[in-house]
Amino acid sequence: MQRQVLGLDIGGANIKAATADGTFTAARYFPLWNQSHQLAEVLREIVNNVGANFLAVTMTGELADCFESKQQGVQFISQAVVKAATNPDNIYVYRLDGDWLSPAQCGEQWNSVAASNWHALANIAAAADPNQPNILLDIGSTTVDIIPLNCGTPVPDNLSDVDRLQSGQLLYWGIQRTPICALIDIAKLDSRQIPLAREMFATTQDAFLVTGDTVEDGDCLDTTDGKPATRKYAHARLARSVCECPTQFSSEDALNFAQQIKARLVSLLDDALRLVIRSMPQPPQQIILTGHGNFLTDCISLQLPIINLFAGERSRVAPAYAAAMLLAKHLEASN
Repeated sequence: MQRQVLGLDIGGANIKAATADGTFTAARYFPLWNQSHQLAEVLREIVNNVGANFLAVTMTGELADCFESKQQGVQFISQAVVKAATNPDNIYVYRLDGDWLSPAQCGEQWNSVAASNWHALANIAAAADPNQPNILLDIGSTTVDIIPLNCGTPVPDNLSDVDRLQSGQLLYWGIQRTPICALIDIAKLDSRQIPLAREMFATTQDAFLVTGDTVEDGDCLDTTDGKPATRKYAHARLARSVCECPTQFSSEDALNFAQQIKARLVSLLDDALRLVIRSMPQPPQQIILTGHGNFLTDCISLQLPIINLFAGERSRVAPAYAAAMLLAKHLEASN
């Protein structure tokens, strides 16, 4: 029987999936913090749609605040995958050292599988160009990963999210979910300097809808006010961030404000890239890029060649795709 390996990257806000051959990809919004009881059902739909007989699992959703601890989160997510699988014996959970665990082992070894998705992706990126030092840059909806690669091997300073935040290799902002008020203090509009409301009125998704970097999606209601992810409603959400009535907030004001937000993220990205590069024993020769926030790299000041690791939707679900490819290689080597 032919193996069909499906990678699952289970986050706190999104579930990403991809087969090892790249013929199937899916990214599904799933707010784990208030829908955890539906996780197994949603995963079962994805697995049945593909007909996969082997599952490669990575996760970051264990940090969701519906769980009392990361350990509880890892155990819950692992058991949800077991419930969704057609053959629970063929579930492989990715470890931060590149090895695999069964779901039953995840309870005791939870710390080795929590937030493991970036490492799977870094392994694939390093192997793509094994002859020189590079940097992996993955820009997602919630976070950014910046991982040094040394001649075929990922060489992160640390493995835990706490340590990676300190080193600048994990940035907890993204192009969709980050609150605007967490990024900038003041909006400069004409001659006015307006302090932002410290309220969840708008996110980075709204800024990039207005700049045109993100495509409108009338079916997407994952917004601060529950209204569609369109420029019209993004305009209104940005207006409320400065306590302005949307009808009195001009299109020029909205675009100006959105461009300031984009410039802030580019500045943060520039600073983090330079910080990581200073920690590397040899300067990187290029940036290997994944994620659907790749448009930000058009504006960074760092003068390095940039190559896309994956094309199209495979880049959007890169960690799931990487995990699937790694498991396919592992199974082949085990024969």
